[in-house]
Amino acid sequence: MTTYKNYADALQRFQECSDDLDAILDPDNGFAPQLALICKDALDEEEAENEVDTQLEQDTWKLVQVLVGFRKTQLPPYVPVRTLHEYTPTSDLVDHIVRSSPFLSELIAIREWLQDTAPEPLHPEVTNGYWLFTKAAILHAKRTGASMGNLVKEMDPDALLRGSLAPDDENFEKNFCSNLFAYVRAGDLDSAYELCRKANQPWRAASIRGTKLFQWRDLSAGDSDLSDSDDGTPEPEREKGPRGTQSRRLWKAACVRGALSQNQPMHERVLFAALAPSPQTFGILNSACRTYADRIWATVCVVCEDKISSELAKLSNYWEGTLGNPVDSLTEAELEAEDEAWRQEKTELLNSLQHISVEDGPGPDHPYNAARLSLMVDNMSQVFDLFAEELQRTDINPSPAQFPFIRFYTHLALYLKLVELPVPPDAVQIILQAYLKVLEYSGLHDLIALYAAALGDNAVTRYATFLVGAENIDRRTALSQAQEHGLDVDRVAEEAATLTINGCLDAMPSPLDDDELPELGPPTELDELQLRLIRSIEWTTFSETTYRLAMEQFNAISRYFLAMGMPHPVELLLDDLPLDVVRLQDDEHIQHRDFFTLWRLFDNTTSALAELQPHAREQIKSFQDLLNETKEMTLRFLKADWMMPGEGEDTEDARAQEMDRIRRIYIPEFVMRLHTLLVASTAYVPDALAAAMQLVKVVADDRYGIYDAFSGRLPEYVEQVRGAVVASLEAGRADPFAVLQD
Repeated sequence: MTTYKNYADALQRFQECSDDLDAILDPDNGFAPQLALICKDALDEEEAENEVDTQLEQDTWKLVQVLVGFRKTQLPPYVPVRTLHEYTPTSDLVDHIVRSSPFLSELIAIREWLQDTAPEPLHPEVTNGYWLFTKAAILHAKRTGASMGNLVKEMDPDALLRGSLAPDDENFEKNFCSNLFAYVRAGDLDSAYELCRKANQPWRAASIRGTKLFQWRDLSAGDSDLSDSDDGTPEPEREKGPRGTQSRRLWKAACVRGALSQNQPMHERVLFAALAPSPQTFGILNSACRTYADRIWATVCVVCEDKISSELAKLSNYWEGTLGNPVDSLTEAELEAEDEAWRQEKTELLNSLQHISVEDGPGPDHPYNAARLSLMVDNMSQVFDLFAEELQRTDINPSPAQFPFIRFYTHLALYLKLVELPVPPDAVQIILQAYLKVLEYSGLHDLIALYAAALGDNAVTRYATFLVGAENIDRRTALSQAQEHGLDVDRVAEEAATLTINGCLDAMPSPLDDDELPELGPPTELDELQLRLIRSIEWTTFSETTYRLAMEQFNAISRYFLAMGMPHPVELLLDDLPLDVVRLQDDEHIQHRDFFTLWRLFDNTTSALAELQPHAREQIKSFQDLLNETKEMTLRFLKADWMMPGEGEDTEDARAQEMDRIRRIYIPEFVMRLHTLLVASTAYVPDALAAAMQLVKVVADDRYGIYDAFSGRLPEYVEQVRGAVVASLEAGRADPFAVLQD
C-alpha cells in the first residue's frame, strides 16, 4: 500500500502549488517524474504488484512528462528553413524542419522516449579476430584440397553475397547484428559503433556513423540546437570543422538497397532498415519488432525519417545534392495547412496500431499501452471513455487486478486537469469513483477525502456515501479530513446524515404500513439498523451550522421510534443530544421532551406506589404530592394538542400520518395509565377516585379531541372506568358519579 500513499502525497503536494505550472511540469521533479520515481522505487524495493505492469506504468509516466511538457510549453522561435542559405549544413536544416512542425517535434520526442525506455542491450564479448572459424576452414581446405562447398572463398565484407560462413562465425554474425540492432533500437549508436570497432568490422562502424548528420559550425545558421555535440555541451574550438555524413542521400540509398537485397541475411537487412528507416524498408524493420513498443518505434522512425527526407528534398542545398532546386513558394498559411494535413494522415496511421497483434508482451489493448497511444495522438478522451466503459461492465466493485490501472488513470486524469488539458468529465467521474472503491477496499480510508474532492459537484455526495458505508470510522476525524482537502464539511455532514437516515428507514419496516397499533412493552435490545439510525445524528452535532439539521433529524428519528411503539431509543437519544442543539429546540422537540418528562414521571410515581408503606406518613405525603404532580402534568399534556398537525399542514403527508399514529398509541396509554394509577392509589389518596372520574370528563370533552385518538382502545378504557365504579360501590363508598355532575 506504500505506492498508493506515495501517489497521494505527490498529488496533494502538487495540488497545493496548482498555480505553478513550471513546478508541475519540471522535467526532474514535476508531477509525472515523481510518479515514475515511485514506480521505480516499488520495483527496486520489490513492492510492485506486478513487475511488468509497474515497469510499463513507470515508462508511461515518462511519456506523459515528455508530451504534456511539450504541449504546455511555448516553442522557441525559429528561422524558416526556406530562408537558410544553400550551404547550410544538414544538421541545421533538420533542426529547422523539426522546429517548423509541432507534430514532427512531438514524434521526435516520442522516438527518443521509445529509445530511452527500450530494453538495455546485451554487452556481448567480441572475438579477437575476423571470422576466425571461416578463415581456418578456408586454409584447411586449401592445404588438403578438400571441397569448400558453399563456403566463401574470400573474406571481404561482401563475401556473404557469394557464399556462407562457418557455422560458428555465422551464429556470431547473427547474434552480433542482433546486438547492433538492440543498440540502434535504444538510440545508442555510439555503443554500436564501438562494438563494431572492437569486432574488427570497420565497414559496419562506417555504416552506423552514416547516421551522424553533417555539421559545420562555421556555416551554421547560428541558432541550431544540433550544432553542438550530442550531449548538448559546446564543442571545443578545435572541433569546429566539418563532421558527419556529407553525402547523406547516398548513404541512405545504400542502406535502403542493403535492406531490400534478397541476397543479404535477414539480420543484416534488418540492421540496414533500422539505420535508415523508410517506407520501402518498413516491412523489413517491422519483422524484427516483437513488442508493442517496438512496433510503435518502427512506425515513428519511418514517419520521422520520411518527413525529414521529403522536406530536405524540397530545398536548394549543396550538401544534400539539391542545389538549384526551386524554393517552395507556398505562404506560411499554406505550409501550416499542409503540415496539418500531414499530421492528420500520420495520426490515423498511429491510431491503426491499436488493432495490431504482437509476439511478446502486452498488446495494444493493455491499459498502459492504450494510454500511451492515446497520448501520442493527443486523444485522451477516447482512452478514458473506453476504460470507464470497461469499469462499468465489471461488477459493482473492481477486481484487485484492475487496481493499479484505476490508480494510473485516476492520477493521469487529475494531472491533466492540473495542467488544464481537457478530459471527459463523465468518464473521469466513473474512474474516480472506482478509485474510491479501491481505496476503501484496501483500507486506505484516510486517502479517500483527497480523491473525493476531485469529483467536483459530486465530491460531497461521494465522500458522504463512503462515510456512511465505512465501519468503525471516527466521524470527527473523517470530517476534518474533508475540510483539509477543501470539501464543504457542513455539506458532507448533512449528506452523510441524510444518507444514513434514508438508508436505514428504507431498510426498516415503516410504521405507516401497519394498521395495527403496537403494544407497548419493556425496552428491547436494538438491532444494527436501529443503532445506526440513532447514531446518524452524530454527523450533524460537530458544527454549529448543522445544529438546526440535527434538531430536524432528532424529530424525524423520534417520530419513527414512537410510531413503532419504541419510546426507549428516543429517550436515549434525548439524553445524548448536545446542549447546543437543544437550545435550538422547536415546537416538535418541545413536545418530544414533554412526552418523556411525563413518561418518566409515570415510571417514578408507579415505583413510589409499589414501595409505599401503609403507616409511613411522610412517605405517603410525598407520594400524594408526586401523584398530584403526575395528574396535573398529564391533564396539561392531554389538553395541549400534543402531536397535532399545525394549521395549514397537509394531513396526508408522512409526517402528519406519523404524528396521528403516535397520538393514537400514547394518548390512550397516558389516560389509562393515569386512570390505573389513581384507582390504585385510593387507599392513600381519598380523592383519587374522584380525580379518575374527572379524567373521564376531560377525555369526553370535544375541545381536546382526546377520544378521537383512542381508536380501538376506547372500549378498554370504558371497561376500566366501569370496573373502578363497581369496585367503589362494592366498597360502600358514596356515589362515584357525583363528581361528574359538577
